[in-house]
Amino acid sequence: MKDGCLKAEQQKKYETKNQHYVPRFYFRFFSNDKKTTNLFNVEKGIYKLKIPISSQCSEDYFYGSDGAVEKMLGKLESECNILFCKLDKIKSTESLPRQQRKDNKIAVLFTKDDLLLLRLFAVVQYTRTKNMQMLVDEIVQETLRVVSKYERNSLPEDLFKRISLKNGVNLAMFHAAIGFPLLLDLNVTFLVNESKTDFILGDNPIVLFNPLMEKFSNTAAMGIASRGLIIFFPISARLMVCLYDVSAYKFEKEIIALNSSKEVDEINAMQMLVAQQNVYFTREEMTKEYFENLLLRYPRVKRKHVQSKTLITFPNEIVHAHIKGLEYSFKFRFFKIKSETLKKMYETSKSNGIEKQNFYCRDERLACFLKQFMEKVKNGICKVDELNDFLRERLFGDKTLRDKK
Repeated sequence: MKDGCLKAEQQKKYETKNQHYVPRFYFRFFSNDKKTTNLFNVEKGIYKLKIPISSQCSEDYFYGSDGAVEKMLGKLESECNILFCKLDKIKSTESLPRQQRKDNKIAVLFTKDDLLLLRLFAVVQYTRTKNMQMLVDEIVQETLRVVSKYERNSLPEDLFKRISLKNGVNLAMFHAAIGFPLLLDLNVTFLVNESKTDFILGDNPIVLFNPLMEKFSNTAAMGIASRGLIIFFPISARLMVCLYDVSAYKFEKEIIALNSSKEVDEINAMQMLVAQQNVYFTREEMTKEYFENLLLRYPRVKRKHVQSKTLITFPNEIVHAHIKGLEYSFKFRFFKIKSETLKKMYETSKSNGIEKQNFYCRDERLACFLKQFMEKVKNGICKVDELNDFLRERLFGDKTLRDKK
């Protein structure tokens, strides 16, 4: 009996062994045969054609050996696969017969649930990658460096670099799920690629971009609650999703046709800049020289996202983590920064720290409510699945959780 139980447990563990941090269904939208894709390694310049999707962006037990997180992600991926198939059929208004153009609108093509799922995919995918695991490890390592210094324990640097928080992305995804409502105020625009150059997919495919805040702050620009945030991520070689802060930008249309290979190149360069190692592409016609030329135009810079420093008003050091912005200023013709928002940013940037920091957040009140909820979860007052009720009570006066104040 014991041997049988052990065998069953080993089988269960094996079934969830190869766990993907970029899902296989996503890769199939960058494949001609749904089994293979093509690769360019941005670190080593390696170029490969027809490589198996099953072996890309995966590690043994990346989310743990019990399969719990993997199963949860599997359910999300099944729903997103259906949504992506729907999204991949989007056409630019200009390419449609005249009688169909009036219905080529996001509100007609997609339900509110579709757009919620799209935002959920973005925040989960952003936090489930190997890049995020490395960021979590950097935070742990820098925290231990500070503690070691204050405890007067001299430890070798290579020891800190070997420390890793097992399945750290699971913690990041948990916080992302709680912070998901912070994306609800972002508008959606689709970029339909009608140029001769395909969109590519990176191993860290969710790109955060903030042309408004990059003028004022290096550390407050790339949070999911940041004012001026834009999120780019590809659906396929011919379609890009753009989530953006409607208070900061004006986009020319809901569904935009991109005819310029130059703009597609710049969007692809973003994927290459934030990738950990690889970018993937659909057609073999994209040559090695294409990627090498992009790297020459936009050389990658090694990023350090975590630092420790002493505050003026506080004697001890704090460890601060932030996602740095892109190293280059990209300018696109399909949107512009609203002049009134830019004017307000200039005025606020000269004010005191608290007022400035509050304005850097798109919805400071919602961010505060989410922080309160996290404290209640931590103290056992609320459960994670009560988030919607908690926010309804705070935002709209619903009495569901009033007794848990």
